[in-house]
Amino acid sequence: MDIKLGFTPFPLTIILAEGGNFIAALESSVPWPLGTGIELQFTRPNSEVVIATWVATIVGTRASWNMTAAQVATVLDASARMVTLEYINTVEGTVIIWGRGQVNAP
Repeated sequence: MDIKLGFTPFPLTIILAEGGNFIAALESSVPWPLGTGIELQFTRPNSEVVIATWVATIVGTRASWNMTAAQVATVLDASARMVTLEYINTVEGTVIIWGRGQVNAP
């Protein structure tokens, strides 16, 4: 018998285009719980130092990002090529790493 506890983050790819905005959203079938925060955290490969954190705007069932070209440039210029998607609930004190992966810059 094999018992596994915990959560393996989903594979995640964020595509950022130099000179362009980043616009994306997550939709839930029900409104996000009170105290919910969702963040994208950008790091360099083999580093845990966070270069930038993009916090989603949460309204009803939608968590969305509308980042400017300047914010995208900050991530790209710093060679931040790794990304983590975190779900945070401040009421429950919960932090879940939902996704982890890479930044593609075509």
